[in-house]
Amino acid sequence: MLPRKRRVEKAYFKAQTREGITVSDPFFSIKTQFDQTLTGSKIAVIVSKKVAKTAVLRNSVRRRIYGIIEHIPIQKGFVCFVYPKKEVIEASQKNVQMSMKDLFSKISAFAFNHSKSKV
Repeated sequence: MLPRKRRVEKAYFKAQTREGITVSDPFFSIKTQFDQTLTGSKIAVIVSKKVAKTAVLRNSVRRRIYGIIEHIPIQKGFVCFVYPKKEVIEASQKNVQMSMKDLFSKISAFAFNHSKSKV
């Protein structure tokens, strides 16, 4: 489980639909926004009932993803909402981990290019 300081507060959930970028692959969709006031990054994993019908399965998917995210370096200032897809349930841990790393590297590259163009 992520420490409380790395989890997303309720205020960010309302703003998530209006701004930010979305990257996706067969296992995940990640909605990201940038907040310059943050000293670290914040992450939320949202598992829909469409992905897993039972609460037990939704919680196990959520814990599995949080376990992977703990070991991935994420740039500070990002607020990320991770939406797993049905395929993540059947996928191996290694495939899920590689997919997550690839998506976060895409987000970092986009943020780097975006900040470079503003300067």
